[in-house]
Amino acid sequence: MRARYGFLERRVGRRGPAVVDSVLALSYIGVGLLLGQEDPPAGWHRLDAWGVALTIGVSLTLLAGRRAPVAAFACSDGLWILYIACGYWPVVNSMAPLMGLYRVASARRPRTTAAVTERDSWRLSALLGDWAR
Repeated sequence: MRARYGFLERRVGRRGPAVVDSVLALSYIGVGLLLGQEDPPAGWHRLDAWGVALTIGVSLTLLAGRRAPVAAFACSDGLWILYIACGYWPVVNSMAPLMGLYRVASARRPRTTAAVTERDSWRLSALLGDWAR
């Protein structure tokens, strides 16, 4: 049995998932850029051109999430960790890697999801250090 999109399927046809992924990626970019204009908490940098480029890159990886969820998550997560390592406020880009992890969990075996999550948690805890406590 094939899942139906209802209204969306009638409007965009078989390209529904690509349209949804595009809208989702553009939404994450927009929200990230708007949130990046806020004054970050003490110790984090405001968005500049490099931060904007990383914000766009982190969210655009969602476009590949249906075909290669593990690779898309690894790319999104790697860019997000680079974003944090450059001193930018982590909250700005946190949603795209979480969506990528959700896609890994929904498309792959639990063992794969556990391995990806464990690797990611070690890298983030090492990078954020005292801030995460």
